[in-house]
Amino acid sequence: MIGNMSYLPNVEGALFFCRDVLPRVQAERPAELVIAGSSPAPAVRALAGLPGVTVAASPPDIAPFYRGARLAVVPIRAGGGTRIKLLEAFVNRVPVASTRLGAEGLAVEHERHLLLADDAAPFAKACGRLYEDDALRNRLVEAAFELCRRDHSIEALRALRPGRLV
Repeated sequence: MIGNMSYLPNVEGALFFCRDVLPRVQAERPAELVIAGSSPAPAVRALAGLPGVTVAASPPDIAPFYRGARLAVVPIRAGGGTRIKLLEAFVNRVPVASTRLGAEGLAVEHERHLLLADDAAPFAKACGRLYEDDALRNRLVEAAFELCRRDHSIEALRALRPGRLV
């Protein structure tokens, strides 16, 4: 899980995932969660005391976290804004499990670009599927990468407003 870990919706998402989802995932298979982000709130730092949870506070580079990830989770249940963390995972070819709100504003489809689930049990099941099913992982990451290339690349932006980007 990557994001600004002092932003209340990210804090709440991390708490929800660690308390309600991760234990369900760990009941089925060994699983670890790395929470990497800027300025983790005390509640997020405290999650490092849970089994299998590591908190990386304000890392200088998030690329190594994506390289080492089996999947990315976006358990956001409040807030708004552009879901950059989803696009980052997509371009890094990391499959994503997200809440619907966590993917809001992007033209993504459940089972095509990522897996969507809002409640703890379905979210844990989505994580399990991504962890175990290589064919699903490959299909999702390719479709998500293509979505980013088509809709969010510099070339796509230039096509919208030729000559206007700096």
